[in-house]
Amino acid sequence: MKKFSALLVALAAVLSISAFAACTPNSQINGNTDPDDIQSDKITQAEWTQAFSDSSFTNYTAKGVMTQSDNPQIEQQFVMKYAENGSTTLVDMTEQEVNNSEVANSYNTFYEKTGSTIYAYDYEEGQWVKSEISYIPSDALDIYRNVLADGFSQLEYSEKDNAYVAEQFTAVSGSSYTMQLTSVSVKFANKKIAHIQYDAPIYSDSEEGTVATASSITATISILFYDYGTTQVTLPNASDIGGSGEAANTITEAQWREAFSEEALKNYTLTGELEVSYTPSGASEPVISSQTLLQQFDITEDHDYRYLKQTQTSPKPVEMEYYTSKTDGVTTVYTKMSDGTWEISTRTSDLIGEGFTIFADSYADAQFDSETSTYILRDFSPSDSSAIFNYVYLRFEGNRCVYMQLVVDGLVASDTTGTATNTYYMTYGTANITLPSAN
Repeated sequence: MKKFSALLVALAAVLSISAFAACTPNSQINGNTDPDDIQSDKITQAEWTQAFSDSSFTNYTAKGVMTQSDNPQIEQQFVMKYAENGSTTLVDMTEQEVNNSEVANSYNTFYEKTGSTIYAYDYEEGQWVKSEISYIPSDALDIYRNVLADGFSQLEYSEKDNAYVAEQFTAVSGSSYTMQLTSVSVKFANKKIAHIQYDAPIYSDSEEGTVATASSITATISILFYDYGTTQVTLPNASDIGGSGEAANTITEAQWREAFSEEALKNYTLTGELEVSYTPSGASEPVISSQTLLQQFDITEDHDYRYLKQTQTSPKPVEMEYYTSKTDGVTTVYTKMSDGTWEISTRTSDLIGEGFTIFADSYADAQFDSETSTYILRDFSPSDSSAIFNYVYLRFEGNRCVYMQLVVDGLVASDTTGTATNTYYMTYGTANITLPSAN
């Protein structure tokens, strides 16, 4: 499941583009409108409150761009179509990363929410796949406009900018925290929000016992709102939870054990995604974190080479990349540095371990779902760990596991509550690792 979601994460981690105005008629605002050309309505405080209320956002489209001051050539972009149909909410989310005008990553996901149940529809292996998840991106996007909801008294209408503006703005989130925004601009069309933009500080990572503090890096975000009342979303046809829907036979216990043996895992390529949604102790808003994973094993009689690339896409971009070579119980680690060079270190334990062998003894506990050709483990705990996965979904082709999803629904860490979902796709005999040159 592809979830880039770099814009739709904790408010403290992200959150402009100056608005100058000309004369685009408000009725003609669409996804191609230059925000600078919008001439804002002048409104009352009551109209401001109504424009920011949830009742104004039952059907609409939002188009956003975010950049960071330390890496301004990279833009995180999204277009979200949001539609309510009775008790059901539908979302069509397209997200992409653009580096120097070149698209680096692009994802399109649909969401369906009825009551407390949420499904995502992702295009995988040539078809749409439906899976149950714990969040919907519109909830996170709401944060970006809601920080301005009580700000009528802090902004003034500028005839020059044709917008409500403020150089300094104190954003309040309930009673939990405040944040100082700068270069704030809000524009209205037909008494509804047409465009918002502002700069906000990027917060540093907090260590145990400390509180995250604003760094010198700022994020600039711009969101255009349009097609109020006319936006519609049609869901794609998709298979059910647990994989791509391709046929897979049941397997024997012997085949299961072979699939999770060290021998079977000597040469493979794994691509994966990790999504975490959690609420830290004392906080009122959830934090959404997304990561992607690429892992390879290339183990023969002559060498033991392994590779791991882990990329955090939200709440802020972070990338870690390693190769390892293991000889006589000593693991040499090649770590990619920020300047692109490789640094060598050694250790007596594996950095990239053979983690999937933990499932070898769990065949008797698995239930087979014939509709999705998926084996399901409930409340699975590795024998040497206190960790519990509430759900594990496994799909096989022959005697190899090709799809795996691990779900934690509850406690994520000692001081947080939330959900975590790891989704992996595996191919075999595909790894051919060459170690990097290092100083």
